[in-house]
Amino acid sequence: MSRAATRIALLPLLAACLALGACSKPEVPEHDNPPEPQAAAQPAELTRAIQQPLDKASAAQTATEAASEKQDAAIDAATQDGAGN
Repeated sequence: MSRAATRIALLPLLAACLALGACSKPEVPEHDNPPEPQAAAQPAELTRAIQQPLDKASAAQTATEAASEKQDAAIDAATQDGAGN
């Protein structure tokens, strides 16, 4: 490879090095204040929003268990009467 071809081949590498050298890190602001947390501002509403579906599910479970017990008692009563006891 001739010297001229070598120089031409190195030209894009030299341009890339110059471009990267011109870059610098962004300046850090003097006062970097984080944003205020929004969830902590209204804990009662957040707690209520979480607890309400849990309470509904608990009430539904209690009602389902009571209905199941009632149905089991009715089945037991029907099978005992039909057996001649």
